[in-house]
Amino acid sequence: MLRQALSGGQDRVALTVFPVLGMLWTLRGTHSEVLAWSPRILDLDPRDARARAVPGNLLALSYLLVATVLSFSGISRELAFTRIRLREIVRTRDDLDPMIGTATALLVLPVSGRGVARALAVAVRHPDRASRGAALIVRANLRENNGDLYGSGIDGRAALELALAAGEEWTVSMVNQHLGSIAAQSGRYEEAVAYYRDGAEQLRELHAYDESAALHSYIAAALVGLGRVDEARRELDQVGDPDDTTVHDRNQGTAALSASRARWTWHPVTSTPDCVATGPRSR
Repeated sequence: MLRQALSGGQDRVALTVFPVLGMLWTLRGTHSEVLAWSPRILDLDPRDARARAVPGNLLALSYLLVATVLSFSGISRELAFTRIRLREIVRTRDDLDPMIGTATALLVLPVSGRGVARALAVAVRHPDRASRGAALIVRANLRENNGDLYGSGIDGRAALELALAAGEEWTVSMVNQHLGSIAAQSGRYEEAVAYYRDGAEQLRELHAYDESAALHSYIAAALVGLGRVDEARRELDQVGDPDDTTVHDRNQGTAALSASRARWTWHPVTSTPDCVATGPRSR
């Protein structure tokens, strides 16, 4: 349907279907699908009459998803263009939910960082719970990137509390992964294992099996940090064979499992510091 809508110039249909599929792809860890469709989504102008007929939340979410996958590769012309699209949406639409509006406003802040701290300080006190949670996650990631693991952990735990209260399984799993990373980087490997295991179980319940496999590899590496190498090997064996042809090589779970197994095949003990999982660092 998405391909047909884009080929037939049905912008309204395309911008209604893409954010739904994009969120599903993101949840399943198939970010390459979002990336593959990004150029065609960017070709659609949100100022066009057909695009204006799309609900603001779906319109903004389309470009938020594109911006997220493009940011994995750093600053680019495509990312800058996506931010221009989002600025236009923030400026002209009055039908955005608070959380979508907050996430969009934070993403289009100057790349120099000017005003980011103040905007986040306001956003984490937003009266809307979902907006507060989104802002806390953003600030937790920025603090981690700046080396403030203590502050990142505080924000992460606050975000986890909000997500648990709302029953948002996917958000809970993502925050658990973040907190596991913080704990592992701080040498608190038992704590890291607990967070990673909770996150992996939640992702498996959501049928995000490949993402869950990645977390099991981080669990295994944290176990190596604890000196429990045999247990770490069993952890990897429970997940499956990363060379299985049913799993794409581009997948994060496959890459993490393959890397972990390769390291431990050659250096089961001496490579312990290199194998300790810190999880994917925020960008």
